[in-house]
Formats: sequence, C-alpha cells, structure tokens
Amino acid sequence: MWVNRSSFFLAEHADKEDRLEPPQKIKQSQVRNEVQLLRLLKELNDSQPMNKPIDFYIVTTDNYTLSKHPVSPYGGGITGLVYSAAQGDHRLRIRNLDLSTKDIQEVKEDVIKKVVSEPPSHRGEVIKLDDGRRYHQVFYEMDDRRHLETNGIRNKGIYVIVGGSGTIGRIITRYLIADYEAHVIWIGRTPEKDQVIQQKMEPFQDSLSYIQADVTDEEQMKMAVNRIKEQFHVIHGAIFSGG
Repeated sequence: MWVNRSSFFLAEHADKEDRLEPPQKIKQSQVRNEVQLLRLLKELNDSQPMNKPIDFYIVTTDNYTLSKHPVSPYGGGITGLVYSAAQGDHRLRIRNLDLSTKDIQEVKEDVIKKVVSEPPSHRGEVIKLDDGRRYHQVFYEMDDRRHLETNGIRNKGIYVIVGGSGTIGRIITRYLIADYEAHVIWIGRTPEKDQVIQQKMEPFQDSLSYIQADVTDEEQMKMAVNRIKEQFHVIHGAIFSGG
C-alpha cells in the first residue's frame, strides 16, 4: 500500500520547510511523493506476473476540496499518475482516495474503515471522503458542438510564446500574425541582438517583439510580464514552445 504522507511530513518539518520558497517546497514534495510513486509502479510492473492482479491503495489528503477551502498542492500529482497508470495496466485494482484532514483528526476509526472497505476500480477514478460522505469523481464527454461557431483566438490579440524562436514557435507565430493580425512576443534566454535571433525575427517585422528571460526564473518572468503589460496593457494568450 502506498500512502501519501506529505501533509504529515510538512507538519513534522514545518520549521525547516517554512524557510523554503513555494517552488522549492513543491519540488521537495515531488521527490518525496510523485517520484517515489513512479518508482513503485515501475517495480510492481517489472516484478509481478502479467496475469496477477495488483491491489493498490492511494491515499492523499486535501488535494481536492468540496468547498471554498484551499487545496493542498503537495502530492497533488499522485492522483493523476495513478489515474494514468490504471488506464495503461489492466492488472491494477486501484483505490484512489482523497481524504479530508478534518475527518482524519476527528473520526480516525470511521475513516480507516471506509478506506479499507472501498471497492477497487480498474479506471482509477478519484473518491473523495469528506465529512462522513463519499463522493465519486465522474468525467462527462464534452459537447463541443456549441463551440464550433466560436474561436478561442482573438483578432489583433497580444500573444506570448516562450521559446518562440524554435521551429514550432515560428510556425505558430506566422499563423497568429497572418490569420489574426496578432502581435506576438517571444520570450527566450538568448539575447535579442543575437544574429540568429535577428534573422528569425526579420520575416515578422513590426508584428513581433522579443524579451530576454529564463522561464525557470520566477523573477525574470515577472519582469517580462510587467514589461509586456506596460506596453500592451493586456495578454490574450500564452504558449509554451520551449524545448
């Protein structure tokens, strides 16, 4: 049984983690949770016979909420990983459970009974246990007929492309400018005056701008966004096309 204990771990190491910025906390949580789960799934896949079912309990805490209370991001990727794994391996008999911290603290025995009695699923859908009730996540097929008459791209809009100087980024840029008269801003680590960058920008002339920034640096990206809004006041869409 794999149990996501990220919330308990954070409580026990609060002094240590309070000194970290949110991106660092998320990264540490991924190492403790999502990465370890991937390793466990790989080990089970390699070690178990192809005809033997694998019973699997996944327990997270407050990654989903039924109210306006904030959710916990730590270990949040576990649910998606398990759902994906269940679709790809018929042997997995999944209980993908998200518990409420309040229930764990106040009615521990009742919560344990519900976890143990939860029937397995071959699809890995999320079950939320909250305030003594059981909620089953269900996906409905989207009816896209009402969207056929609309377009998500704004005419003469402002669009940002991270990594826009790459092959795919240039194709998207050409499409936005030619079909929608958009103004496009590329964001990349290479200096704007670099000869290669200048050559790639030349065909788009005044419809293209460039800002040098590293997408992995939060402060640089904040400065880039501020510059764009100072000049154009709004951003209608952002596309990640980095390699």
